[in-house]
Amino acid sequence: MTTTSPKNLTIRNSPHISTFLKSFKVFSNLDHYELEEVKKLMRKKKCKKRQSVFLEGERDIPLYLVASGKLKAFKCSSCDKEQIVRIVKSGDILCLTSLFCGSTCACVDAIDDSILYAVEKADMLRLLQRHPKIAINFLQYFANHLKKFSNLIESLSLKDVAFRLTGLLLEHSALNNKGESICPLTQKEMASFVGSVREVVGRALKRMEEKGLIEVKYHEVVLLNPLKMKELLNHPA
Repeated sequence: MTTTSPKNLTIRNSPHISTFLKSFKVFSNLDHYELEEVKKLMRKKKCKKRQSVFLEGERDIPLYLVASGKLKAFKCSSCDKEQIVRIVKSGDILCLTSLFCGSTCACVDAIDDSILYAVEKADMLRLLQRHPKIAINFLQYFANHLKKFSNLIESLSLKDVAFRLTGLLLEHSALNNKGESICPLTQKEMASFVGSVREVVGRALKRMEEKGLIEVKYHEVVLLNPLKMKELLNHPA
């Protein structure tokens, strides 16, 4: 796999970009002039399905704002075992760690065709120095992600596969146009998330299906009783 640099497509007179930036908590309280300053630094990057965006350990990678699509951040062992640490969607930020620590801490691949907006590392650091308000917003965002990774470490270390899988299904589910709660992850992706293998995940899903909690369909899982699933997480047997 090869990584690609952002194309030199400057964001100029695009009124929807201001609305897009406002959708990120780190930029939500900026005024018009501050938003315009950020827009001048942005470059558009299109990623095809299965394209590698960057590899672990790369340096001087831009900060990426995800506009559309879906990507995965993952770690790989020496024997090519994959552990997904995060599914990245519209409204998420990539490469925040490398902005301050120098290099990326995981690989990122596009799961679907995706559109990102890149801000070069040096430009972003200068922006943070000029605008303490934005820097504080980034600190809050960073702290929230540290908390999520702390919960992930706890889950992988102390919880069984069924417990981790229940939490994963709830975290990544969304209502479809029929009002059904749907988790679109494949069993392979679920296994990578919970630190297991697809066969073990398949058996755990089967047991949950027999209990009437879920229905396994092609490339998706329907959550039939999410309230009961939340109860099991809060009060494990």
